[in-house]
Amino acid sequence: MRHRHGLALYEVPGAGRTSHAGLRAGAARLLEVDHILPARAGRLCPVLSEPPAEPWSAASIRDVFTVEVIRRTPSGWEGSEARTALGAG
Repeated sequence: MRHRHGLALYEVPGAGRTSHAGLRAGAARLLEVDHILPARAGRLCPVLSEPPAEPWSAASIRDVFTVEVIRRTPSGWEGSEARTALGAG
């Protein structure tokens, strides 16, 4: 998907796949896809349907893999860069 911050790649794991190991595997997949594209993405974003199984995991994945973990909540979106990741910021 393209938005004003450039190309964005998203991965949406299914319900029950929010363990740290699952998020780490998803981040690695996003990095691999980004590596083979002719133009690098401006954002790599796992999009969760539920909170991470380990509360510390999203921050760790963001810091280590430089991906923005976001998730849908009943009141909107959550994540340190959710607005930008969704093209709104």
